[in-house]
Amino acid sequence: MRVVALGGGHGLAVTLTALRLLGEEPTAIVTVADDGGSSGRLRRDLGLLPPGDLRKAMLALADPTAEVRELFGYRFERGDLAGHNLGNLALAALTDLKGGFQEALEEASRWLGVHGQVLPATLVPVRLCGQVDGRPVEGQVAIMTATGRVESVWLEPRDPAAVPAAVEAVREADLVLLGPGSTFTSVVPNLLVPELAAALVEDPERLVYICNLEPSRGRPPASPPRPTWPPSWPTARACGWPPCSASGPATPPGPPASWRRSPGWARPWSTPSWPPTTTPAATTPPAWPPPSRR
Repeated sequence: MRVVALGGGHGLAVTLTALRLLGEEPTAIVTVADDGGSSGRLRRDLGLLPPGDLRKAMLALADPTAEVRELFGYRFERGDLAGHNLGNLALAALTDLKGGFQEALEEASRWLGVHGQVLPATLVPVRLCGQVDGRPVEGQVAIMTATGRVESVWLEPRDPAAVPAAVEAVREADLVLLGPGSTFTSVVPNLLVPELAAALVEDPERLVYICNLEPSRGRPPASPPRPTWPPSWPTARACGWPPCSASGPATPPGPPASWRRSPGWARPWSTPSWPPTTTPAATTPPAWPPPSRR
């Protein structure tokens, strides 16, 4: 099965680790909007795309016997290098040696014996911006730590070009996983790359959104685990998700029919009814992959 997982941070790494243990060789598509920690320092000092989330994804898919695996996970704790991760520094050096960031990822993946491939969503140095309780906030870390409800997020520049291999992987995938992880800073930024968003909605039946067990910052304190498609409708509409014309329908489409299995299901832009007022009838999970993709 051709599996693609989109996201960033620890949430994506957990998904990729599970897929590797299941014997899959997925394609990871990783957000590059990080501006904190070691990645943020390298981004400011060297003009490098933030390598941290990509490094985490590679380590999740790495061969457990790879000799450099432990080195790529090592973090300095003192001196001028305190806070830097050795894997991030290695990716910075490989970018210079190999002539490009994507080439550096390919070389590091070879060293680590990665089962699958790890791709950035875009090679454009994007910056995540948002609106929290009506005030503008700039930067991924600033949005994560802002007090209040996140109302929308967007990228600057607004229409970064996607990595062609990432778009191709999404279009050819049998299963596409979104999440878990921080909704607004790890999952949604991938949907803000127009070419990726367009490729994702070409076949929505193969999309699976993995909910967080606890609410993300900026979400209501009591967010029941119900199907939400997409994670943030205002944010999705702001980035043209799904793509539609200005004269398109005002009411957004719901999730695939196979998701609507209980009376308690509610559209994310309406008042949810959870738990269901009636007990849903037992259903048999649909076979996967669908017959058309076997």
